[in-house]
Amino acid sequence: THFSVAETSVCQSVTQLEALQAVVECQQPEADLYRFVGRITITQQDEEIVRPLGPENLLLRGARLKNTKEIFAVAVYTGMESKMALNYKGKSQKRSAVEKSMNTFLLIYLGILLFEAILSTILKYAWQAEDKWDEPFYNQKTEQERNSSPILKFISDFLAFLVLYNFIIPISLYVTVEMQKFLGSFFIGWDLDLYHEETNQKAQVNTSDLNEELGQVEYVFTDKTGTLTENEMRFRECSINGIKYREVNSKLVPEGMTDDSPDGSTPHLMGEELLFLKAVSLCHTVQISYDQPDGGGDPFSHSNGFSTNHIEYYASSPDEKALVEATKR
Repeated sequence: THFSVAETSVCQSVTQLEALQAVVECQQPEADLYRFVGRITITQQDEEIVRPLGPENLLLRGARLKNTKEIFAVAVYTGMESKMALNYKGKSQKRSAVEKSMNTFLLIYLGILLFEAILSTILKYAWQAEDKWDEPFYNQKTEQERNSSPILKFISDFLAFLVLYNFIIPISLYVTVEMQKFLGSFFIGWDLDLYHEETNQKAQVNTSDLNEELGQVEYVFTDKTGTLTENEMRFRECSINGIKYREVNSKLVPEGMTDDSPDGSTPHLMGEELLFLKAVSLCHTVQISYDQPDGGGDPFSHSNGFSTNHIEYYASSPDEKALVEATKR
């Protein structure tokens, strides 16, 4: 349950809120959802009142109001500074084992290429150390070549060897593999084993990056979580003072007995049963929705025009909701 500071909770209208003079100080944005430290300084009749602020005074982004029609609030963190945004983890790019190994080999080939080019350049200058090979009669140097810087000559020779040996980098391999992946994705869509007749849907390929990884899958392990199922609970039976009771036609009946009251009236509850139901209907955190046209009042009473059939329960856990609904029945 979240609540406001006592001094500000009296502001129930816009005019009262306009008259409020307050300053909120809080910590720097952090990702911890359950931690918030701050304080509010309220100025009333030339007097400053300081009150602490904790997680119970902070509504996180995405919170829903229950049992409260409206609230006035001040935003302390916005945009990428909100706790929800700070907890967001960016998607990582998935790469297949084949692609990773290709990238590794590319770096190895790049290293070989650089080594070859440097070695060839050094051997060229070692070969041209003799004058007869440096400037043979059939390939006389120009004046510009004779006067050029030796460093620039070394760089240009190195680049020339780089161009000569560049075929060692398998650029066409990448194109071939990408083409094979693209064409392979069509086969997934054409696979009749992955076709769903009832909805007339074929397998949809959103990306062709991991095709060869899928081809190696033999077993799929999965854990069963509540995300795939509707987590709906219903009360079935309970034990009161050592006696087992079941619910039969919205009545609490001891095990072994049948509900044979002809008029459908609820049988008289014993003291222990009544105490059990009272405990179940009190010890919980279930909220009751009062948004009814008939008005409020005691939700378990029929005399105030509040029909018990239209009561809506809100609970964070489905177990509590099931128990409270059973108690009402």
